[in-house]
Amino acid sequence: MRVEMYKLAYGNYKFLAEIDTGAEVGDNQLTLWYSEKLAMDTLSLAQLETNLLLKALKEPHKSLLLPYLEEIKHNQQQDIEKEIAALIQPFSTQKLPGNIKQQIKQLRKKIQHSLKTLETTFMQKEILTLERDCFDMSLLENDCHIYGEWQFLRDFFFEEATYENIRNFCHAFAVDEALRLECLKHEGRWAKRNALFTRNLLSVVGEKALLSNDGSYMRIARELFRWIDLHLEEILIHPEYQRLNALDQPNKGTTHDSDASIRSAIELFKSMPGVAIRHSCQGVTAKVDMGEYALLTITPHEEYAYIAFNTLSYLLHDAIMARLPKLSSITTERIPCNFNTGLFLRSTGNNLRFREEIYLLAHQLHNLIAKEPEAKISNRLVTGWETASNPVYPPQANEIGNILPGRLIWLCYAQQIEQTLFQLNHLNHWAKASDRLYYDDRQGLYKIKALFLMQAYENGTILPGGYVDGSVVFHKNFAIETAASIAADFLLETLEEQQQDNSSTLYGNIAIQLFQRITSQPFSQQNKTLRLILEQAQAEIAIQGYLKNLIAQALQSRQPIPYQQLEELLIFPGDILELAISRHRHINTWNDLDKSDQRKLDPEGLSLISFHYESASAKYIFHLPFRTAQEFLPEELIAQLRSQVNTERKEYGSAYGRTITAEESINHPIEDILKILGVNIGNTCPRKLERKKEQVYSNYQWDNNNEDEDEDGGYQQYLYQIPRKKHKVRKKKRS
Repeated sequence: MRVEMYKLAYGNYKFLAEIDTGAEVGDNQLTLWYSEKLAMDTLSLAQLETNLLLKALKEPHKSLLLPYLEEIKHNQQQDIEKEIAALIQPFSTQKLPGNIKQQIKQLRKKIQHSLKTLETTFMQKEILTLERDCFDMSLLENDCHIYGEWQFLRDFFFEEATYENIRNFCHAFAVDEALRLECLKHEGRWAKRNALFTRNLLSVVGEKALLSNDGSYMRIARELFRWIDLHLEEILIHPEYQRLNALDQPNKGTTHDSDASIRSAIELFKSMPGVAIRHSCQGVTAKVDMGEYALLTITPHEEYAYIAFNTLSYLLHDAIMARLPKLSSITTERIPCNFNTGLFLRSTGNNLRFREEIYLLAHQLHNLIAKEPEAKISNRLVTGWETASNPVYPPQANEIGNILPGRLIWLCYAQQIEQTLFQLNHLNHWAKASDRLYYDDRQGLYKIKALFLMQAYENGTILPGGYVDGSVVFHKNFAIETAASIAADFLLETLEEQQQDNSSTLYGNIAIQLFQRITSQPFSQQNKTLRLILEQAQAEIAIQGYLKNLIAQALQSRQPIPYQQLEELLIFPGDILELAISRHRHINTWNDLDKSDQRKLDPEGLSLISFHYESASAKYIFHLPFRTAQEFLPEELIAQLRSQVNTERKEYGSAYGRTITAEESINHPIEDILKILGVNIGNTCPRKLERKKEQVYSNYQWDNNNEDEDEDGGYQQYLYQIPRKKHKVRKKKRS
């Protein structure tokens, strides 16, 4: 907030002193502005006031033009006065009506407007067309008070910010030309002192005092100002001050470049995809140690060298964060006393070392991009450091696992992929540990596995290597004879009930449609004594045929069997599918199935896509369900992989020639693995990786809900036989 304190005028200058509460020391600082009177030869006649021009007219123009102006103004006024008199005359003996008063008021306003318009027109046509020698220029010079724009002159701090000091300074500035030139060039003692004070204020005071409310900031600032005022000459002639000041001054022979010492690094950064630099500075060479204070010289450079980015690609973002621990002079922390946020790489204080290390960092990143041009760099850009302890801009994490996108991309890059796959192999063993973790948590781990494999494929660091055909055992998912028998029994019972009761029910309508489909005859509900023409054996054979056709069509199209078509045959999950005993009692309709059971209707439900990675030191094979891989692999690649059928269903991992076993993986806590991968446990595992209290041995697989365990352990031959009257319970629930 600005508050005007004093206004002064001396000679051709006027002055304004004001308090700016946002200035360095707030109300202990007065800012002085000045404005100079403009010379007449710099002004046009149109810029001068009308009265001043008419007053300065020379003869004979004055005698000719002024009476003429008065005459036309008088005539114009008289015409309007006559209109007013005509309005008043009918009411000479009575009070004027309100509307007449209003008209008279408008006419008097018209007089003022008309006279002003006449005068303006007269000035433009008669006065402003005259030559300048038709006016008394000395008179205009004395009476004209047109000033230029306000310009900053100087600041007054603390005890010197008094009216008396300001008045004396303004008077001297106005009357003493030599002093005025010295002030405008900022060569006076006060100018050097003020510059040194404001240059070092925040550096000396520090952010802690700046943000405190105990008055320490103003106390330290006052002490610094007094000390500099007392030791100014000693500071300016100090050899180290002069040396550093000379080093950091711009080269007068060329355009100043505050980034000269880091220009090479900046150019390397600019050549990288996704990089946009906002501004930068190479920083001062060093500070001058004056004993009580370490001072900055008066140069264009900042105390801390820095490069401020507008944007970075996620790849470069994470690559920078990975290298910073080895670069001691570079940090991403905010510049002290500077509350601008964003992507800053700044010096920790040693600017000379920063200049070396920032070039080294830029060179490493440039080589990283140049060596692997095939790597896919994400189009998403970051505008703030996302790996800070308290990021200014909360990062947009991946929905699965709450992983930072930049970290996910970086972990799947060539330099990190082996370590990532090593951890992923451990995670995969944990995902299969049904005797240790609950089903929901293991499903979350499989999602993390799929996420990393998808990103590694996009980065080009892991390749799909084959297709495992699960459709060869698709028919084993179905108990066709049992389902047909139960459905036929349910069909006949429902039809008998329909004969006894004409009310329409959901299964009644389905049963009638199925009857007509099998017999090709209409169903009659009128004759309750008429025997059904459909026999149990006939219904079973027909339903078996329909089921086999559905399975054959699914195998041919490679698409799941729509469960609605099974409902049309009065077949439900427990009738035809192999369900775990622990879940069977919770499943009554097709909508009750989870994904692991729904995939049994899909001929590709047990199919897999294998992903391979191999180097001199590591080899990994991972599998993803076909439908999961199909979401991100191109159709052409899917078709190519189907031609490379692989019968090997086991995943594999080895590092440095040694196979990674499940026992070894279990010895690595899954919590530590997820932490290394940057995965949020609560977001991934609903039960927070709670361990099972009792181990369930592999011989008892009835509660095995893991959709990938069938892939590793083959197919269960056990089929839980549903009681023959199961449909009775269903009918009560559904009717």
